[in-house]
Amino acid sequence: MMRKKNLIIFLLFVIFSSVICVDIFSDEAEVQVDSRAELKKRLWANAAILEKSGEVISQSAKYVSPSIVHIEVKRLRAAQSSRVRESRNVQIEVEDSGSGFIVRLGGKDYVITNQHVVGGVEIDSIVIHTSDRRMLTPKQIHTNNEFDLAVIEMDAKLTPADIGDSDKVRVGDLILTIGSPYGLERSVTMGIVSATSRRKIPASNGQAPTCEFFQIDAATNPGNSGGPVLNIRGEVVGVITAIATTGGGSEGIAFAIPINAVLKIAKQIANGGIALRPYIGVGFDHIFGTKEHKKIGLDRLIGAHISRVIPDSPASEANIQVGDVVINFGNIEVEDGYHLNNLICQAEIGKPVELTIRRNKKNIKINVTPTGKVSR
Repeated sequence: MMRKKNLIIFLLFVIFSSVICVDIFSDEAEVQVDSRAELKKRLWANAAILEKSGEVISQSAKYVSPSIVHIEVKRLRAAQSSRVRESRNVQIEVEDSGSGFIVRLGGKDYVITNQHVVGGVEIDSIVIHTSDRRMLTPKQIHTNNEFDLAVIEMDAKLTPADIGDSDKVRVGDLILTIGSPYGLERSVTMGIVSATSRRKIPASNGQAPTCEFFQIDAATNPGNSGGPVLNIRGEVVGVITAIATTGGGSEGIAFAIPINAVLKIAKQIANGGIALRPYIGVGFDHIFGTKEHKKIGLDRLIGAHISRVIPDSPASEANIQVGDVVINFGNIEVEDGYHLNNLICQAEIGKPVELTIRRNKKNIKINVTPTGKVSR
């Protein structure tokens, strides 16, 4: 009787334990289902916020797309030959590509790109591909080597891009690029403005540092040259001109000419005119370090050290001398020679500017009036 009673108690314990286990696992499963459903709900809500932001980028790229062109250029280059006699004269035709965008200047439509994209070839070797799949031949090309710019006159109805104000660009601003990296037309990349005052860039195409460059981190490769840098409103704020690379591809460092500087030159040369830039006629010693600063009584690395004064120039007429250190241009403190060169290029031709110069451990004021120098 006792054994039977114990058996019944054991069976009841097993059944009760099983019920409890089932309830526990059922509760855990229900909690997991509820948690996953709640997680999905929160995920979708947060994704909608990002999708809304992404929609701005998508709309911006779509809006500006009709104003972007792909540029195809055919060039003759020396062929590599194992036979010495042939290697001197054999040339082959190769195809290069670049990017550009459409602007309207004086009621006419032009394509702006880099000089190194289209320079050195005949007009009939250049084909402009538009977003509506037209293939156009330029009417005329005007170039400026100092700024590495080309202004291409077109004889067709085109859609000009909206132009932004590059003076308002800030470090950290979101930007887009649209171009033809490695010939892949209309590729869109996104990044930020990494710096706004690069004066001496490590990868230029021979242009003089006549302006400050934007540094951007958007993926930029061969074929992006001449293409626009855009703010997220779809306005052009710069023109890509160079990349810093050790292997030929994007390493997250590219440089663009601010659009305000671009248009200043483009408007002058669009109709075959001569581009003038402000000039005072001085050269700078870019290696002017701490030791030299201490000798003239400066405790900071500021100022542009004058190493050359051109005869009969505005600087010569103003009695600026070799050895002077320009520490202020107007009311702007001068950081170095590159900075002073940029300030001169932004000055107004024919309008006097007051310079503060360090000479014989004293500060003196000198007025100089920039004249116009032909920019080629």
